[in-house]
Amino acid sequence: MKVIKAGIGGMLVGSLIFLLLGLFFVDDQVRNMIIGGLLMSLLIGMLSRVYDSSMPLLPAAAIHLLGSYLLFFTTAYLFKWFPFAIGPVFGGSLMFIAIFLIIWTGYYFAEKKQLAKMNDRLK
Repeated sequence: MKVIKAGIGGMLVGSLIFLLLGLFFVDDQVRNMIIGGLLMSLLIGMLSRVYDSSMPLLPAAAIHLLGSYLLFFTTAYLFKWFPFAIGPVFGGSLMFIAIFLIIWTGYYFAEKKQLAKMNDRLK
């Protein structure tokens, strides 16, 4: 599992470096897409701090999902990531929700495992 975590961490750092360097070597349209993606990711990451509150998990997850969804579509609209017609919006919504749920589930089980380890140490 440590190897997989290290690999994912490497992909995240490598992707960020790739995008930041790409800002200097691409045309304006691609540069705008990169800026939009980085800004959206930053804001969604900041929104995830909702889990640090005393709010129950379900409302916190709902706020995070809704806020992230709104940020995604606002960014997609402003930076013209895809045409805003019924098909692309529906498809984009399904893909966004599926990706969000996959990532959220991964974090949920990782945190649950971490809590179980901490509880075992306390016993």
